[in-house]
Amino acid sequence: MFDSAIKNTLDPILQKTAEKLDTAVGISSNQITIYGFILGLVGCVAVGLQSYMIGLFLLMLNRLGDGLDGTVSRFDNHEAGTMKGPFGTYLDIILNMITFGAFAFLFTLSDPEQSGAAAFLLFSFIALFATELGDYMFSEENQRSERSFLHPTRLVECTEIAIFMAFVCFYPTAFSAAAILLGIMCWVTAFSRIWFTFWELRTNSGDGIDHGPQSLEENMRDVEIEEVKKEKEEEDFF
Repeated sequence: MFDSAIKNTLDPILQKTAEKLDTAVGISSNQITIYGFILGLVGCVAVGLQSYMIGLFLLMLNRLGDGLDGTVSRFDNHEAGTMKGPFGTYLDIILNMITFGAFAFLFTLSDPEQSGAAAFLLFSFIALFATELGDYMFSEENQRSERSFLHPTRLVECTEIAIFMAFVCFYPTAFSAAAILLGIMCWVTAFSRIWFTFWELRTNSGDGIDHGPQSLEENMRDVEIEEVKKEKEEEDFF
């Protein structure tokens, strides 16, 4: 919901930082993704050990890396024409999934009484991340330049999850209520993506996708034509 606004606000700063990293250090976008992932995992462990502020600091570095890796990839000679290469985007999605899931899981170590809410949140993350990865697959299939988040309802993206993590680090006792609220928002986002994708694929013609009864009839006619051709070839052969 807020990803685009945050990106537009921080983009000038990220651009300058990316230029310096590319020229001075020569670090790649995938390396930033991996380093940020490691910081995020350590941050989740710190939260599980009730070192909430240390964990939050490391998790915010993880979120900074998540925004920086895409900007750095623009200056990466191995990735031309897109903000991220296919593997870089895939790696980014997967490591984000693991980090967010680890946070919900490890938070229960600090307060086991809230494990029920954490389990619901993990369940909701599965739906959210599955539809996100499916969206990326269709985007690559349609040869788009970057991930397609064109869905009208985008209640939960990375920014909302980062806000949730920051909030519960400051107010650990409010984890259950916040986790249930975020989980519900994840389900709304997931179902809206499924519904939108269904209609997008249904109305998109000429892409080899079954678009309902008309396409089924056409396929059946093609099968009948092929059968007639085979029968004729057999008759000609004998």
